Amino acid sequence: MKKELEKCKKISTKRIVLIILAVILVVFVFLCCFGEKPEQFTEEQHIARITRKLNRKIKKAFSNDRYTFEYDSFEVYPLYNQDEKLEFFLVEFEPSSFMFISMIDNYKYIDILIGKSSMYQYSIAPIREWSPYTFESIKESYGMDDFIWKTDENGEKIVYDKSPYAVAGVENEKMYLLYFNGTTVPAVRQDSTFLNLVSMTEVLYEKDGRLSNKQPSIYFGFRGGLKYYL
Repeated sequence: MKKELEKCKKISTKRIVLIILAVILVVFVFLCCFGEKPEQFTEEQHIARITRKLNRKIKKAFSNDRYTFEYDSFEVYPLYNQDEKLEFFLVEFEPSSFMFISMIDNYKYIDILIGKSSMYQYSIAPIREWSPYTFESIKESYGMDDFIWKTDENGEKIVYDKSPYAVAGVENEKMYLLYFNGTTVPAVRQDSTFLNLVSMTEVLYEKDGRLSNKQPSIYFGFRGGLKYYL
């Protein structure tokens, strides 16, 4: 009788282990195969989700290793790429500054294990100021000496603390953020092409149709890690 009880106990233990392993496998498969895709949500739903997540994440102040940024309110705007696909969002803060949010195209729940807690990733820090400029000529590479800064009536370099979209007054138009190989150009449609909102000139393309990186752009970056995901 004692041996039979021990045998039953061993079988029961094996079953429990197998059930636990089966549950772990099911959870793992779920995390790997399921997640969120941008197309699951409308433009309005994305804006509402980002607004809610931002309010919860940064709560009237943004801090990093260099400074603390405070704001009164913010507005979220959709930004499309050159293929008319919703890919980025603009966050316009009041009274000043702005930042960008990128969407992960195929976010899986398993991604949280590698530091991605949602499909929304925001730029390293709010952009507090920028200046419009052009280049004198097109060449292979540029240094700061090649920048022709736009100036005011006193000859001083113009500095803005609102986004190029806000400065151009195009928030009610369809807005674009064109990106290729490190070049990021805020733009709006202008007939059959795009208007570069940094230089207020036509967006340049290479002969193969790719966005040229030899043109004025706005500089910002994204960084991995849970703290940079909403």
